[in-house]
Amino acid sequence: MQRNASPSTHFGTIDIMASQHEIDDLDEESSSKQIKTKSKVWEEMKEIKTADGYKVQCMHCEKLMSALGGTSHLRRHLLTCPKRPSDLENEQHRAIEEERKFRQLMQATNPEFKNLSRHTIKRDLMSSYKKEKEVVKSELSAVVGRISLTTDNWRSEHTMDEYICITGHWIDANWKLHKKIIWFKDLMPPFDGISIADEVALCLREWGIDNKIFSITLDNASYNDVMVNNLKQRLSINRSLLCDGALFQVRCCSHILNLIVQAGLKVADETIWKVRNGIKSLKKSVSRVKIFYDIAEKSYQLNKSKKLRLDVSVRWNSTFLMLDHAIYYKSVLEHWGRRDVAFKNFVLSEEEWEKVQILHRFLKVFYDVTCKFSSSKYPTSNLYFRGVWKVYSHLMNEMKGPPSFLSEMIGKMKEKFDKYWREYSLVLCCATVMDPRYKLRYLDYCYKNVYGTTNRLGVVSDTLNNLYDEYERQATFVPPMTSVSCSASNYLYETNDDSSDQEYEDFLKSRSSQSEKTELAQYLHEGNLAIRTEIDILDYWKKASGQFPILASMARDILAIPISTVASESTFSIGKKLISPWRSSLKPNTNQALICLEDWTRTGDAYEL
Repeated sequence: MQRNASPSTHFGTIDIMASQHEIDDLDEESSSKQIKTKSKVWEEMKEIKTADGYKVQCMHCEKLMSALGGTSHLRRHLLTCPKRPSDLENEQHRAIEEERKFRQLMQATNPEFKNLSRHTIKRDLMSSYKKEKEVVKSELSAVVGRISLTTDNWRSEHTMDEYICITGHWIDANWKLHKKIIWFKDLMPPFDGISIADEVALCLREWGIDNKIFSITLDNASYNDVMVNNLKQRLSINRSLLCDGALFQVRCCSHILNLIVQAGLKVADETIWKVRNGIKSLKKSVSRVKIFYDIAEKSYQLNKSKKLRLDVSVRWNSTFLMLDHAIYYKSVLEHWGRRDVAFKNFVLSEEEWEKVQILHRFLKVFYDVTCKFSSSKYPTSNLYFRGVWKVYSHLMNEMKGPPSFLSEMIGKMKEKFDKYWREYSLVLCCATVMDPRYKLRYLDYCYKNVYGTTNRLGVVSDTLNNLYDEYERQATFVPPMTSVSCSASNYLYETNDDSSDQEYEDFLKSRSSQSEKTELAQYLHEGNLAIRTEIDILDYWKKASGQFPILASMARDILAIPISTVASESTFSIGKKLISPWRSSLKPNTNQALICLEDWTRTGDAYEL
């Protein structure tokens, strides 16, 4: 094939070296073909000399056969030989031999090495799991507040089994946020909402926390609505849910953001298609990719540890990262297009690169908010409303004068955003009020900008007051002393008409009315902290618990609500490593023990914010 008229020296050298390697490989392949390999039947047959000449004897049954006529008749005999072990037995013999050699190796390396059977390992595993489970159970029973849950389902591509993962989230007496996996079980069909509700209810009963649940965070799958309604009915029997379960269901914020951006990317400019297919074409050849990164490092001084990457259709953030890495390698991609004729179809013009950079800047806000919602470094629920408002403001600013190629995309995203904004999670708005930088004033400002009215603010305010009333009723008060009456009626005093006395009584009445304000009212009446103030929200409420003990208890439970299902989804990443093509026969209870033990014994399970 004729090369480009002006190839670089670097390209030519590497191509010549690659060609030489290919020639060497061909020579080796030719020489190997000249050596005739012996038939595999001779691994189980041997040639012996008899009085009638040479014969072939089976090593298993010692039957004698003709040594003439090739090996077909020998192969047929092996298929029907009564004493020949099966292929499975052969594999077992090889495994035993390997195990024997492995033991010899380990004994030579470490004389104190003790080989354990799989039954002993499983027995020890289940024993450790039961001990740790009792420890976690005692932790859950000692939780001073309520526990919030996340749950999600996953299907193993190797065993095709469906699994459910349930995680518990709570804040302890020292105001540290905790997360524990409490359930990783296989599901039996049908995989509908009622069956999943049965599984969640069984989990809560087994752990003894069915009267401590505050909320459950889920994605937008339709069966989850059925599951939540069914579960609410069960938990409402003992009246264990606050506000009659109105705050029980929380929708995963990361999943909602994903739906919003995906709606826009469906009508995105074809430039994304060009970038995607260019990277795909480049990554088809290993040698081509190696040359590409060598040029990036040596000619453009780029860090080649940051690789080109393709996106995944169901994850919009992968599209953002694909564009991000393509912009990083822009100069190298242009260089490659000038050298490789086949790649010229995927070379972007300056106008197209400008589109890519505009789209990258536009998506970065969504990417940053998603990272904040999904990251364990910022796990408290007070961040929800601030992130949503940032997305809304970004969309509104872009709608004022968007580039023509983005106008349809932004319109679709705004339409989807409005749908989910109307279905906002009420309890997460309440969590925003628990942040001293925001309180109700921040919601007031946002609602006025969105709707031109503050009608929705009244819904949040009423919900907060109802929730506070429930915590106030549940609070433990020291009973009044009844043995000695200290009421004013027990004392005799003289009356007089001194006006200063009347003023003093009026003063007492005014102070009394102030002291009758609820902790929530007092907290809301205080001024907000500066919005840019960096605070540890849990440390703030730990210090404020002396002044607002009931409100602090309410804040503890609300702030522990997970705003995404990332805790359950990350467990499935471990599950993919555990249930693999090389280890797919473990029983479900063994899988649960391994997954839970890994989570429970991990150091530092309390989040440091």
